[in-house]
Amino acid sequence: AVSQTVQVLNTGGGSLAFSASTSGGSWLSISPTSGTATPSSPGSLTVTATPGSLSAGTYSGTVTITGAGKSIAIPVTLSISAPSAAILLSQSALNFTAVAQGGVPLPKNFGILNTGQGSMGWTATANTLSGGNWLQITPSSGTVQRPYLDVSLVNVSIDPSTLAAGTYYGRIQVAAAAANTPQVITVILNVLPPGTTLGPQVFPAGLIFTGVAGVTPGSQDVQVGDPAGTTVNFVSGIIGAGLDYLPKNASLQPNQPTTVHVYPDFSQLSSGSIQQGTITLQFSDFSPQQTINVLTVVAPTATGSTGLVAHAQTCASLPLRIVFREPQPNQSTFNATVGQATTLDMQVTDGCGNLLGPQNGSVKASFSNGDSVAMVNIGNGIWQGTWRPSSAGTVQMLVNALTSSQNGSIVSGQSATLTATVSTAATPIVSAVAHAASAQAAPIAPGGLITIYGQNLADSAGLSNGVPLPGQLNGAQVLAGNLPLPIVYAGPTQLNVQVPYGVPVNTLYQLTVQHGNSYSVPQQLVVAQAEPGIFTINSQGFGQGSIVHPDLLTLAQPGTPAGIGETVVIYCSGLGSVSPKVAEGAPPLTSPLSNTDNPVTVTIGGVAATVSFAGLTPGDPGLYQINAVVPSGIVTGDAVPVVISVAGQTSPISPAVTMAVK
Repeated sequence: AVSQTVQVLNTGGGSLAFSASTSGGSWLSISPTSGTATPSSPGSLTVTATPGSLSAGTYSGTVTITGAGKSIAIPVTLSISAPSAAILLSQSALNFTAVAQGGVPLPKNFGILNTGQGSMGWTATANTLSGGNWLQITPSSGTVQRPYLDVSLVNVSIDPSTLAAGTYYGRIQVAAAAANTPQVITVILNVLPPGTTLGPQVFPAGLIFTGVAGVTPGSQDVQVGDPAGTTVNFVSGIIGAGLDYLPKNASLQPNQPTTVHVYPDFSQLSSGSIQQGTITLQFSDFSPQQTINVLTVVAPTATGSTGLVAHAQTCASLPLRIVFREPQPNQSTFNATVGQATTLDMQVTDGCGNLLGPQNGSVKASFSNGDSVAMVNIGNGIWQGTWRPSSAGTVQMLVNALTSSQNGSIVSGQSATLTATVSTAATPIVSAVAHAASAQAAPIAPGGLITIYGQNLADSAGLSNGVPLPGQLNGAQVLAGNLPLPIVYAGPTQLNVQVPYGVPVNTLYQLTVQHGNSYSVPQQLVVAQAEPGIFTINSQGFGQGSIVHPDLLTLAQPGTPAGIGETVVIYCSGLGSVSPKVAEGAPPLTSPLSNTDNPVTVTIGGVAATVSFAGLTPGDPGLYQINAVVPSGIVTGDAVPVVISVAGQTSPISPAVTMAVK
């Protein structure tokens, strides 16, 4: 089973009572089914998808929240892969900042997990679009032995020594014998002009020490560096008891970060105490002071025992504690860029000193502009994620952590609120991916047409010149994993492309846009066997459908309705794989026709219609058609609803796609 959390916010006054329910199948549940929310205390719900005995496939459901006379429906998609390994990366993008002719920025890392079955061997490669070989990773291969529980950590470092000022893009690809191979990470390197004062960097900016009174745990290390490339000295101080560190002062060399060793003294701390300490760093170049926040949790001891008490009543009910490792807040603020990566890295513990893991906990970052990031655990209570800001301005971030206590109750915790100042840059930004016919955000399907919305996606606007469709158009290229997508139309804010037939179904797969020498942050998409949608005259996915008489020209619309017993042609997309196979981007043949591999059903006016053909339309890549007989026994009219189903997926029902029948 996999769980995610939903917050219910009260944007008014008083106490808001709400109820929650699910539909779509017994695999979907929510807990609790009711609650209250005040302006200062949101309600938290846990949504759980349990695969159980379900076979591999993509399943759709809905969570409905009702309160104050209003209902909000949240679509839920469950993708079940065939038994195999599945790659999960803790980051989708990484962002570095350096100074030309300066020093080396501090390295970053990401985790590789297996959310499938068995042992998973993996290999990782790094490449850059321009500037030479400035991106390095180590190690480049490894094995994740246990699903969910084991993590391979990969360190990512930057060498900007030969780079002029500018923005550079790279890509890390992780491949394995897994259902969703490969997975990728976009790397963005911003090199500032020579002499720019950037200020020293600290990582991690927060630490957690846990243990029992009288038994001091081992030390932890913090890296301090100066990407500007000048030699800077620092002096330091400490606030809080039971804490020490070395060195107290040192020089930062341009290409060699300094290590600060931090260690607590639990002999000064009492059983059951929780202490917050701070190490302050003052720099000789008058850069802003940097801080390292240190949380110490001394677990209560049971009678006759010196071990941790996992669920002692005195501490298990206390709120979870969250310590930021990155971003490194300066007076609770940090900078971010629309469409680029902001690394989120934090450590979480309960009041007993148990570091929060994936078996019984979850962590989510929420933003005042509506963004949210579900965090991934990489071990030792550390959770990572990538925030890709969707809008510029001042944005507040709050992190929520949840865990289940021994008695089954939910224990939560919230971080301090951090404020981000979000600016803009000429980076390819994918803001939404929609079904080309239904215009809805939905799973993608092999061979189907999709629309990508965003910013800075292409040099100019225009259609492809013909078929086969090109893999590059107007400076734009689209990749699903490492598969290029044929492009129908490319413009700065919109791309129309065909999904390759070879994308792995029933998985989470990544879509990346390359515009010139720049990459977008990868967008995770669900791949289903099919995701049917009917084209409409208004291109909005509802109303009069692109449904024609046998002459293939005249619409079955008011004034020229179809008759009972007449065969109509329904133009659609997303019906999945076909036989004989056709290369994506190539025009389907008239002979032999390519039929869908999965059976297709149609209802017109709620009555099943006989389907004589379902497959690709000759000459048009990604365009499918269904030839169906208008059944008797329906209520005729100018707006008779039409619904198609294939591989367990159904075209949108409300608002309906319609046709006229007399």
